[in-house]
Amino acid sequence: MDLKIARESVENWLENFIEVPHPALGGFPPCPYARQARLKNQIDYRLGGDPYLDLLMLSKKGMENWEVVVYIYDPKLWGADEFNAHIDEANAGPMKKAGLVSLSDHPDHPESQKGVCFNHGTYALSICALTKNLDDASVQLHKKGYYEGWDPEYLDDLFTNRQDPRKQ
Repeated sequence: MDLKIARESVENWLENFIEVPHPALGGFPPCPYARQARLKNQIDYRLGGDPYLDLLMLSKKGMENWEVVVYIYDPKLWGADEFNAHIDEANAGPMKKAGLVSLSDHPDHPESQKGVCFNHGTYALSICALTKNLDDASVQLHKKGYYEGWDPEYLDDLFTNRQDPRKQ
């Protein structure tokens, strides 16, 4: 896999989908905070090797002044269940202890709400950030009604190992 090509693909997805307001999401973009991190050049893109080991190393080294670290994987090398299991294990252990969280995205595990599929679709991604930053953003989004009408089970999974803004 070529990091430059993969990075361009992910950045294109961010600019042309993730950051774009969507009518089904009440006029919110799928991720209202992605644009800010991208425009500030605060996203570090890395080719991933092993999802668990990559997150273990990140939890030891920290974010190194990046707001977001995106590990990019070939989904042919990591099935969706195995990929997500590694990320869940890291989130529950070393990532949680380090105050970090990874959001997984695998093309064979579609994630959608209100008829909008959020997945990148080409690569498997491990999108990492400080848990506090995601929690603070989630609280603000919840107050604005962003999560209204979302599947409660999906939200339960999304907020595993994080502060759930619905319970404040």
